[in-house]
Amino acid sequence: MIEIDAASQTGIDDIRLLQESIGYIPLRSKYKLYIMDEAHQLSKNAFNALLKTIEEPPPHVKFIFATTDPNKLPDTILSRCQRFNFRPIPSKKIYEQLAKICQNEKFTCKQEVITAIAKLAHGSMRDAQSLLDLAISSYSDQATLSDLGFLSDAASFDNVFELAGAIAEYKLDEIVSVIDGVFKEGRDTNAFIEQMVEHFWHLILIQISSAKVDLLEEEIVENKERLRNQSKNFKVEILIDFISLLQETKRNIKETVNSRLHLEFVCLKLSKLFKEHSEKYTPGVKR
Repeated sequence: MIEIDAASQTGIDDIRLLQESIGYIPLRSKYKLYIMDEAHQLSKNAFNALLKTIEEPPPHVKFIFATTDPNKLPDTILSRCQRFNFRPIPSKKIYEQLAKICQNEKFTCKQEVITAIAKLAHGSMRDAQSLLDLAISSYSDQATLSDLGFLSDAASFDNVFELAGAIAEYKLDEIVSVIDGVFKEGRDTNAFIEQMVEHFWHLILIQISSAKVDLLEEEIVENKERLRNQSKNFKVEILIDFISLLQETKRNIKETVNSRLHLEFVCLKLSKLFKEHSEKYTPGVKR
């Protein structure tokens, strides 16, 4: 089994060296298996040189092309391959595997830390195990959520939850205070906006879930009961508007010098929108 990094071996000369080695029959195994990682980064000339080998490979040679961007592979290559799409692993499954690893290794790790790592992995079991290993080697079994800041730019669940509550209650001073605390912790603006989007999306899923279908069943959601209680304060329509405005903010914030000021302004605007929406649809309230 031979692994090739296409990100660093992108040229036609690298493919020619590969073609020279292909002709040699393996001594021990039945096949020579070539795994080409990030295959889409090969140059056009490299793909053309490789095409003949892929069309008529020797009987002892197999190719596996791994890529995160299959649309960049030439059609001539795709048409000669059998394709398998790998889906992201639900964070709940990742959590279960990490807990099993800790149990097998007789390592005590706090549940909240395993939960955070499972979510940070974004569907990748390999990344989750690497993060767990990093947390163990750095903090042993004393790691806390605040310690995991070195693994991610994400803020805590409480920060996002408190900000959502302040927006719903039109507490402008508290909105600015929460954002101030997030920036003092050195959190990334884009990462925090993504957390807010995810939080509001969870509130939507809770509301549209039915007794038969729990749309959050496959995901790890912290403090689900607190989310259920908070979701009662929001209507789906306003949450959709919130998410749309936050996504637009994330695109525009790259062009601003003071990202903190821009985020504070947007969150104050969200609170104003919520107040206006509530007054509009609440009977007996004068507009």
